[in-house]
Amino acid sequence: MDFILYQIARSGSASQRWTKRIVSTLNSSFEWCAMGDYRRIREDQGHIFQLRRGGANADILVVQLWSAKSQATYYRGSHRVSREVLSSVRAANRMWEVPRARLELAGCEARDITFEDGGLVIMDARVAFETRHGSPVTFSFATSAQLKNWPKLIPPKTQQATQLVAALQSERVGAYYADGTEG
Repeated sequence: MDFILYQIARSGSASQRWTKRIVSTLNSSFEWCAMGDYRRIREDQGHIFQLRRGGANADILVVQLWSAKSQATYYRGSHRVSREVLSSVRAANRMWEVPRARLELAGCEARDITFEDGGLVIMDARVAFETRHGSPVTFSFATSAQLKNWPKLIPPKTQQATQLVAALQSERVGAYYADGTEG
């Protein structure tokens, strides 16, 4: 697991301490999960997003790796507010955009964070956030019930990618990927 997070993130911010925290959090949160999505979220000031719109359980966790001097705003309690109250809409970036006014009406407190030396965030995918400066590398880990509705990742056909996918396969954490043999 150390190898996969270091190699994929390669932002220079994935430390051994962070990797242990990520693995520990995933293991304590899920019986089993797999990485089913990874992306770099572009800076988009003034727009607030969720990676998951609603849902009763925290069955998707998001790991964000931020570079030095990045800035973000997270909305406390937003993961507990129903999607009907937040009125989020599907955005062009495949996330859910949430109106700031709806978050304020729901009592979700904005918390501004500056990652002076880079940073790690592990959060429920329903937490609303704004990327004010910087663009985090983001990994989403989900339960098998969630993953069945997701497209499989398609890693490049390289030896390094094969090693990375193999390194992620363990008893408790895996990767949700197409191995090239599916029809």
